[in-house]
Amino acid sequence: MTTFFLQNLSHRGLFVKQWRMEPGQHWCLLGTTGSGKSRLARMLEHQEKFFPPDHQCVLPTTCICVGFEAQQELFEEELRNNDTDFLDHIDYGRTGLELLRASGAASAAIEEMAERFAITPLLGKGFRMLSSGESRKLLIVRSLLAEPELLILDEPYDSLDTASAAE
Repeated sequence: MTTFFLQNLSHRGLFVKQWRMEPGQHWCLLGTTGSGKSRLARMLEHQEKFFPPDHQCVLPTTCICVGFEAQQELFEEELRNNDTDFLDHIDYGRTGLELLRASGAASAAIEEMAERFAITPLLGKGFRMLSSGESRKLLIVRSLLAEPELLILDEPYDSLDTASAAE
């Protein structure tokens, strides 16, 4: 694994002089608060918004970022889709299993990853009923199941208990 330390060298924006990712490499990006880690993650995840069509960068075709912002975005999406007013019970959002199926992975792969990451009990729960740590684990597993070329984990251990972080 290669470690790359980001520095926000100016208040005008993120500056990365040279960076090339090769297939099969694993990178660890480190930086202090405000150094640009989250901004870089958003740029890579939503590259069509940040890079012109004729850019010269070689970027991954699929990129997923898991962090607080992604977690909050999914929670808000679940709130917008709340159907409690139309049901005879409270709508707690899509279940963990429904969210993992959205990755496009096969059922066997979902079962294997759920067992490996000890989230099988979460598969029947609505997303809005999960703790911060549980929802973070579910998002990480969903992202792994999607098999992106680039997976960015922004503060991946936030809200996780010690045992989950070790897993």
